[in-house]
Amino acid sequence: TFSPTQTRRIYNEEELGEKNLAAFARIASIQDTWTDMNAVNAAQKRLAEARQEQKNEKKNRDFTFVINDNKTYYNLFDFKDPLAQQKAKIWLETEKEYQAKQKELETLRTRYATMTEVQRVQIAPQIRLTETAVERLAADKLKLEKEIRRTELNQ
Repeated sequence: TFSPTQTRRIYNEEELGEKNLAAFARIASIQDTWTDMNAVNAAQKRLAEARQEQKNEKKNRDFTFVINDNKTYYNLFDFKDPLAQQKAKIWLETEKEYQAKQKELETLRTRYATMTEVQRVQIAPQIRLTETAVERLAADKLKLEKEIRRTELNQ
């Protein structure tokens, strides 16, 4: 996020020269604007800490499941309702199966593009079956997501 500073600095063209002023305007080098090295070091330290927190946070996430605008769950233990937790396990398996079928479909379509007409006729039914499976899994996933949310919110 952009955080504007409290002070506004005005540069004198006669002191800096036209080239330097143009470089400042283009923000050619952020380092040229660093005047307080203590503030710069403190900011760099905060940035490093924030990045470390993000890495640690990502390590603890098995998945991302949005319950509502205020709640997002990242692992099975976040679910409070045991039935919702069981459904979440099924949802995870469905999600893995869905991703695998998506990848398989992508591979089939890539192969289809390079095949001869005879080979295309042979592989077309398999592509249609895989497309149907992907659509079914997507619908199942969506239904499960709604059930999980309903169960978790009505505990």
